Amino acid sequence: TGTHTLRWAYTKDVSVSAGRDAGWVDEVLFTPPPPTVIRHPSSQTVAMGSSVMFAASGNGMQPLSYQWLKDGTNLLGRTVSFFTLTNVSRRDSGTYAMRITDAGGSVVTSNAMLKVIVPQRLGSVQRATDGSMEISSRDADGGALTTNDLPLFQAQASTNLIHWQPLPDVLSITNGSLLLRDSSAPQWPQRFYRVVEH
Repeated sequence: TGTHTLRWAYTKDVSVSAGRDAGWVDEVLFTPPPPTVIRHPSSQTVAMGSSVMFAASGNGMQPLSYQWLKDGTNLLGRTVSFFTLTNVSRRDSGTYAMRITDAGGSVVTSNAMLKVIVPQRLGSVQRATDGSMEISSRDADGGALTTNDLPLFQAQASTNLIHWQPLPDVLSITNGSLLLRDSSAPQWPQRFYRVVEH
């Protein structure tokens, strides 16, 4: 940035002073440094249905261009320094970053994590013929769960609503719903369940 003066110096030795005993400037190529990030986007945790704005900025050789990414993939049409998501759902959760590019190259901001909290709506509760307890639930906004969402959930059980123990391997995704199937339920005269989302 700014005005610069470039100077070439040719120093003559004591030998011949004729012919090609000289210096030439053949080509000058200026490669500017890549841009720098001034402001990184911020991580956010919001409830479903909220609006979320991401913003970032950089400094470099004009013109700067911007490209937002979600989970490392370009977001179509998101090419300004800020953007807003409206009516967010579980599918909007992920990592967001912005790539800033100028004539000298590009730089990517740090990742901002968006976590959208979506309550579960209780579905059917029933006891199977073998005595297993089956409880299903689904995202309250009607969105379907996928197997990628399964690691976010943990099932827990209690006999007194005070002490809770994790229940491993009892959760699955069936037709977009979360299914808790506890085959050890017949062993307990009374048992309470809860599902925690991390």
